Amino acid sequence: QDMREYGLEPVYERIVRPLGYVLVRLNAKGMLVDAGAKQAAIEDICIKRGEYQAQIDEICGRPMNVNTQELKTFLYQELALAAPKVGKKGLGSTNEDTLKKLGQKYPDIAELCTLILDLRSLDKMEDTFLKGATPLDDGRVYAGFRIGPVTGRLGCRQPNFQNIPEGTGRKVFIAAPKHKFIYGDYSQLQGRIFAILANDQPLLDALAAGWDIHDYNGRDLFSIPDLSIKLTTRQ
Repeated sequence: QDMREYGLEPVYERIVRPLGYVLVRLNAKGMLVDAGAKQAAIEDICIKRGEYQAQIDEICGRPMNVNTQELKTFLYQELALAAPKVGKKGLGSTNEDTLKKLGQKYPDIAELCTLILDLRSLDKMEDTFLKGATPLDDGRVYAGFRIGPVTGRLGCRQPNFQNIPEGTGRKVFIAAPKHKFIYGDYSQLQGRIFAILANDQPLLDALAAGWDIHDYNGRDLFSIPDLSIKLTTRQ
């Protein structure tokens, strides 16, 4: 009834419901793995990891294991940095958000924080998407695509194909012969919903003109003019 009231039945019939059949087929068919590309990716990660670790050790002045208590001791006791409170982790964390804040607050260790995050990203790539995605005898990995029961968002597990970073990791998973991958996503969906619900005319104008909403907001905030669209001043 709500879909009929808001004119959303065509969206459901043409996009949402057919997606269910696509997900069933994805789960049944699995994802083909290029064994050669997988091994090459692992070797490439090993090389990059060594480079990052060497730079981290040089900055710290000694070998540093970035995934242990040793890093906390180095940052908050030896360097005596003031630990920012980020989320539920509290003070003294070395998680991603905390390291980013430390890098912003202390420019002298910004490079160190970036290297640590890059190193951890490589570890996650290898453990989750390469070593963790072990194909069966047919050379395929069978992940689990599903629609979330609470939010209705599309999810994927073991491994999460929606979360594979661009580049080396994605090249490991290939389309079968005579097949192609098709990537699809809504364009700025949340921004569009916000603009409509808030009846924000400047945003509606920007979206109708084909603007990237983040680009538009940046130009509006910093008063950067552009001839392709007239930015409406908000009160």
